[in-house]
Amino acid sequence: MNLDDYVKYSFLDSVGDYVAGLGINGIGKLDNSKYDSVFERAVERIKTSVNNKPYMPKFDSPNTEILSFLASTVLLSLSNNIRLIKKFALYESKGIEISLKHDMKENNIVANDIINSFFGNKMEKKNGKYTVHIADYLKHAVNFNEEEWKLVNQEVNAGYVNLDRDKLIRLLRTEISQYLINKIREMKITNPPKKFMTYTNQISILLEPSEFKMSKEYPPCIKHAIDVLNRGDNLPHNGRLMLATYMFARGMETEDILEFYRNAPDFNEKVTSYQLEQLSGEVGSGTKYKCPSCSKLKSQGLCFKTDECGRIINPIQFKSLVKK
Repeated sequence: MNLDDYVKYSFLDSVGDYVAGLGINGIGKLDNSKYDSVFERAVERIKTSVNNKPYMPKFDSPNTEILSFLASTVLLSLSNNIRLIKKFALYESKGIEISLKHDMKENNIVANDIINSFFGNKMEKKNGKYTVHIADYLKHAVNFNEEEWKLVNQEVNAGYVNLDRDKLIRLLRTEISQYLINKIREMKITNPPKKFMTYTNQISILLEPSEFKMSKEYPPCIKHAIDVLNRGDNLPHNGRLMLATYMFARGMETEDILEFYRNAPDFNEKVTSYQLEQLSGEVGSGTKYKCPSCSKLKSQGLCFKTDECGRIINPIQFKSLVKK
């Protein structure tokens, strides 16, 4: 790896050896005024994620950039704000995704090694496609509910799935994001210096923890969707559509439904508002989308039926059934 690689892929454990070579063998070493620029850049990186923008590396001060990743994880760990941690992990991983796409195009050995490190069986390139063992594909695609990611819709040959470059890297982005979340949450920091807490206070106010309260009248599928969002996790596209159309059917307004999505790591108020207006028929074609049927939700992996559901065929029937 060269210095630019260390900057782009600071999340790798191997970068730790380089950081140790700089004399940083513990986070306490950063408690020095000469590292103020490191913490300032760390706060800037975290603010970038809050603004829904992927991390874009800066190469003019490589050591500051590399150490700012470490400082970011320390500050986020001290904040204990899971919503902020997940937001940071998502947009850092999106930046890593952009770097990997570029480096794979340039046949960068480091990028290939990084991708291979996530697979139990080595990835190979054949006829412009990347071959991934079926077991590896299923492991990494488990969090994707969209039809395009189902194994039946992939090009499979002799036990291997053939993917183009962009799809291969997208497959790993979620895992890299989860890796970052785990890395931050597993950090144990005792008696942090006052300087660390000063910067932690700066980021803690960027995203206030929030939770949308549950109604006992919501069907299990809707309760599950709200739980996912309350945890600060991403709800798949079909799940978001289900939640929105259900709430519209219940008579809720766009502004109120918007609040359900606020905890999502990729939440963008302007984009989400427009999408909700499209679903309600306020803009676009004027078509008001209906809540998907239970059978449709089951095929999408979004059904969490309980005995309370009885024989309903659409989630919007659940309210009246509970009352009876």
